[in-house]
Amino acid sequence: MRKLQLTAILLAVLGAAALTACGSDPITTDNSMAETTAVTEVTETTAEETEETTTAAEKTTAAEEQATETATDAAETETTTVTEAAVTTAEQAQQTEAPATQAPQTEAPAPATEAPKQEQHLFDALKIGASAADYRASHNPLDKTESDSCLSGINYEYYYQDFSVLVNVDNGVEKIEIIKLTGAGVSTREGIHVGSKLEDVKKAYGAGDSDDFISKTTADGLLEIILANGVVTEIDLSKA
Repeated sequence: MRKLQLTAILLAVLGAAALTACGSDPITTDNSMAETTAVTEVTETTAEETEETTTAAEKTTAAEEQATETATDAAETETTTVTEAAVTTAEQAQQTEAPATQAPQTEAPAPATEAPKQEQHLFDALKIGASAADYRASHNPLDKTESDSCLSGINYEYYYQDFSVLVNVDNGVEKIEIIKLTGAGVSTREGIHVGSKLEDVKKAYGAGDSDDFISKTTADGLLEIILANGVVTEIDLSKA
């Protein structure tokens, strides 16, 4: 029995060897080729899928990078715009606030004007019958007129602000004849000037022959005050 089993096994081995020696088994070969083809197709499919996946991943990555770059550019643009707007706003605010911080410009002080001559200065410098040459040497008149004298020689009248001086020229000598106060800047020793009221004149000199003309003899000479509508219009000082 054991021999029969060994014989059978031997035959089987020999048969297999014979088959191997004569060529491959068509069925086995076909199956191997089919399996190889299947593996190849699976491998190619896997490779294609891997490539497609890789391509998709690369496209996704590129898209993400593009989106990131676009977002970065937009952010930089927005930042630049905001920065420029902030700078512009700051400059405008500085320009707007600049006038408030600057020291206010002040006008140059007006040149000092000559104070109105006081009456004692005028009457102390100009006396009836005295020469006017010294006064004219230090006080240039604004204007001058000439006329014939009813006595002898000629008359000059020198005009100053608020008053004039009438002189008679005889043998080359100028003598003061009349001092006329014509403006409010010069007053008499009692404070009466052109523009004073009638009641002020009466308080200073008393009533006259009329309310339009009041005369008073003073230490300086004959003072004649002319009024119109209760207001002084001219004051003349002449020889008493």
